[in-house]
Amino acid sequence: QRYNAKYSSGHRIGARTKISGLSGIGDWSSKIPQGAINIASLTEGDDRITHAYYAYPQYLINGNWVNFA
Repeated sequence: QRYNAKYSSGHRIGARTKISGLSGIGDWSSKIPQGAINIASLTEGDDRITHAYYAYPQYLINGNWVNFA
């Protein structure tokens, strides 16, 4: 059998999602879902994080992209 569906044939980071309206330092970390990766954290020129982006790592198995989480 040439292809065995239990083995991954590719990896990627899925679509990113934006979190807005954060109130500052430490507020964003509890808003990112378990299993997701923090892609970026943005400020408005000071130390307060106001936006964050996260995405899920994915793997390709049997022609379908599946989240690691």
